[in-house]
Amino acid sequence: MVSGDKSSRGNKMLVDILCWAVHNPVFSNLIVISKDISEYREFSDVLQLLSGRGYNVVLALPDVAAYLRSVWLYYLKNNTTKVAED
Repeated sequence: MVSGDKSSRGNKMLVDILCWAVHNPVFSNLIVISKDISEYREFSDVLQLLSGRGYNVVLALPDVAAYLRSVWLYYLKNNTTKVAED
């Protein structure tokens, strides 16, 4: 976890992402996990730029992941079939 206020943490992440891109070949995978980057226009610009240059970019939003996980678990719990015993 990077310390500092929201803006300085966002800037530090952008610097780290750009440094990563310099040291990794095109078609490398980049996964960004962040709570909320909607207010940082620079994030979407940088991620689009990297994607356009051939990097595989995935943005994971934990709040959305938690929701999807709960839906998946609900589905599994309510749609299981009992296997017949011999």
